[in-house]
Amino acid sequence: MKIFIKFSEEDDAKASFLLARTGRILCLSGDVYLCESEQLRVLDEQGIFYKVLSADFSEKIVPDKAMAL
Repeated sequence: MKIFIKFSEEDDAKASFLLARTGRILCLSGDVYLCESEQLRVLDEQGIFYKVLSADFSEKIVPDKAMAL
């Protein structure tokens, strides 16, 4: 899932840490992140706003070939 999160400075480290604890994330430019849909529950629980840019479930955070290395 591709999401946009514009963190306030106080929430930046906290939210990044929480997302990383729940699984893999990929940080892209422009406050865009790739994460699994289950990880969004953590943001909801913390009251952190995000916008889903793409719910294309064929997108993977780490390609299967990379996992085999």
